[in-house]
Amino acid sequence: MIPESSSVESTHATSAPATISRPGGSSAQTLEPELAPAKPTVWVIGDGSVCWCAQVAGSSPRGERLNRLAYIHWKGPRRLQMFQFSDFLLEAWSAVPILPDVIILQFGANDLGLVHKHLLSILARQCINLTREVLPHTVIFYSELLPAKLTFTP
Repeated sequence: MIPESSSVESTHATSAPATISRPGGSSAQTLEPELAPAKPTVWVIGDGSVCWCAQVAGSSPRGERLNRLAYIHWKGPRRLQMFQFSDFLLEAWSAVPILPDVIILQFGANDLGLVHKHLLSILARQCINLTREVLPHTVIFYSELLPAKLTFTP
């Protein structure tokens, strides 16, 4: 994974309330310091591979250890394609009260072989730019693509 941004401003309050604004002119939300999590919030967004990883993390002692380091939210429908990403990101963003400090994007595998490689790279860049626009203070990682038919063994 290659970091898309090297700096982060946490959306979590430590000594003063943090204000979080939503797109579309909706009202800002304030988090009181005692309600804000001390650990970073990480979103892992993507396709079926994210669904699979969420299941493994939820059923394995190794997965439980992940939550000691950060609040991890796994988000992603099976068969997600890049053209669906913007709607999915905006829906996920509006449904969660705490914005992520880090977001890991893992999608595009369902587009391999269906979309020309050049167009695939353009779509990936558009998805990353949208994520940067919607979540400007979040560190963004884009995971390398794995073919959708690749099987995993825990």
